[in-house]
Amino acid sequence: MSLDKILRLTRADMYCIEKGILYIDLHYMDKISAEHLSLEITLSKDKLQAGFQKKTGFTLHEYIVRVPVFDLFPYIPIIHWKWMDFYFP
Repeated sequence: MSLDKILRLTRADMYCIEKGILYIDLHYMDKISAEHLSLEITLSKDKLQAGFQKKTGFTLHEYIVRVPVFDLFPYIPIIHWKWMDFYFP
């Protein structure tokens, strides 16, 4: 017997998910949980997690963890060259 819920995500729910993505992108340095985010965007925790999976392909936790890593990509060549200058002057 499966306990998975079938959730219907409306257009308004997907708009709230987009607001949640924007909130995470702007506040990624803060501690964000599913409960906190669901209160912030006024959507149930179950719909929030299902919508994130549908919209991004990641779970909510994976998205929160990956956002700071993706922000570092433009700086990786600079970090690499600074490291090279440090070890090979």
